Amino acid sequence: MAPLSYSVTRNAAFVMGERPGGSDFGAYGQLTQLTHFDPTPTDETLKHAPRVFAWVDLMEDLSGLPPTEADWMRRDSIPDTIRALLAEVGCVYVPVLLANAKALMAANRSRRKSMASRGCSSPSPIRENVSSGCAKNMPR
Repeated sequence: MAPLSYSVTRNAAFVMGERPGGSDFGAYGQLTQLTHFDPTPTDETLKHAPRVFAWVDLMEDLSGLPPTEADWMRRDSIPDTIRALLAEVGCVYVPVLLANAKALMAANRSRRKSMASRGCSSPSPIRENVSSGCAKNMPR
């Protein structure tokens, strides 16, 4: 959390400038659980990274924010702290996302095989199988 705390609060309101982007929403989704729901990490966040706690609050309500293209950081002016944060995400989080995607794809192939064994051609048992008559073959 320290790199995010430093990079966001020292350089700009958001990770890549003065408007939120995908990196902000990704970090927000992960940090919300750590900073606002579980009492132990909430206490640790308030103790060691209070600006991260405040940033999550800011991300919670972005109504009224009028973004413009000028709010993005220029590529040649991205601070080293942001580069280090993005490198960490690439080294640690991206492999996890790729492993999850591989597992989901394997599960989807397994689901298709399972559906085919029930006489259904569609991988979606909810949307399409009711109209195709496969609903009667679905386990209850």
